[in-house]
Amino acid sequence: MENYDDDDVERCFNWFRSFMSPSEWLERRAKIENYIEHAIMVGYGIDKAEAPTLSVSFNEDKIGWYMYLMDTCMNAASCYEPVAGARLFSIFKRLGECFTELSAIKGVNKKVRRLIKNDPTEADAVLFELLVALVWVRNGYTVSFIPELKHTRQPDIKAIKDGKEWFIECKRLSKSPDYSAREKAKWLKMLSYIRNLLMERDMVLDVTIHKELEKLPDTFLFDQLFEKLKLVTTPGWVVTNSLLSCQVWFVDYQAVNKHLEDFSVRSPSPQLNKLIAGKLDDNKGFSSGTMAQVFRLGPGIGNNIFTDQVGKAFGAFWSCDAPKATDKKARDIKQHLEKALSQLPMDEHSVVHVGIETYDGLDVEVERFKKINHTVNGMEIKNQNLTWIYVHFFQSYAPPDQSWVFDESLVRFNNTLLNVPEPLKHTSLIIPFDKTEENNMHWFKPQPL
Repeated sequence: MENYDDDDVERCFNWFRSFMSPSEWLERRAKIENYIEHAIMVGYGIDKAEAPTLSVSFNEDKIGWYMYLMDTCMNAASCYEPVAGARLFSIFKRLGECFTELSAIKGVNKKVRRLIKNDPTEADAVLFELLVALVWVRNGYTVSFIPELKHTRQPDIKAIKDGKEWFIECKRLSKSPDYSAREKAKWLKMLSYIRNLLMERDMVLDVTIHKELEKLPDTFLFDQLFEKLKLVTTPGWVVTNSLLSCQVWFVDYQAVNKHLEDFSVRSPSPQLNKLIAGKLDDNKGFSSGTMAQVFRLGPGIGNNIFTDQVGKAFGAFWSCDAPKATDKKARDIKQHLEKALSQLPMDEHSVVHVGIETYDGLDVEVERFKKINHTVNGMEIKNQNLTWIYVHFFQSYAPPDQSWVFDESLVRFNNTLLNVPEPLKHTSLIIPFDKTEENNMHWFKPQPL
């Protein structure tokens, strides 16, 4: 397990760390690592807790968690969490690569100090603001962060070029809606009633539920599948009806353990999921369990547990295609735009940048895109000099054979009533301009598996 060497990421990491003392960073790092250790021990049943599993992420100190991910990636790869890290690596790299331009932005140190000290839970929003400010600099503007005032709403950024002032407001949606979190919790509760049978019979399921999970009983999977699964001896469809569709196949232990003879595989990880299920599908959730020999790789505690040999395992892909569920997960940007309008000046050229992550599957993103188009085209902006809206879509992957993959797509809207020329030639925030998907959304591309 080799450490990843990247000067740009290291430059950004060291810049952020310079806003805290060495002892503060060690304290925050230790708190994160102790939480991860507890979460993993709960997952293995060694440490008891009410929840069946805890997430291997630390939302109490998001920027600390993000820095920890980059620190372990570069200096202690055996403890690195690849799925969470894939979201951050390209962001840190972009900021580090353009550090000279970024550090020259007026007010940037105060912005980063707020990120590190004042409200570390707002990491995604502040990182998005840094990326937006940077893209205006890269387009030849003189950029400054506008100081926040307690009782006055105002935009985040001012940019000047050729004597013209532009005011920019940034809105960053959270990674997943509360509805998705509740849906996942409900799925895990349902799965708990059949997981022992799946483990006993070495089964992998692919389940699509056609009703909202919140409206179904906890015993739904048991009621629909338990007796049928006991009779299954060959791969194939178990049930297809108005409530759910379910296929089944079996774990290939020979292939799993042959791979483990030659490679160290983190537990949990996308690689282990692929070994259990025989494939990956980032458009669906995946739950699994193993009875396996494990070992720690490297010193210390945290996310450094690896699988040596698998004795028993099960897996289950899951999704919900109920129209109401799709609608609730496809969050619109209407409220964010309305709030942005209240913060923008009435007499200047103004721009809004919106950032969205796309982790809920193709159907959700298609529906979300329809909503965004309808919202923007129906907004009342006649009395506001909002000239352009940029909506940036992001998605990361951690495929087994790559450190990370990052996709970025863009859709832009302009106020045709004002007919102001577009202020930005280059618009991608994170990945190189020539690799940005524009008007060809990345969720239609094949997944990097």
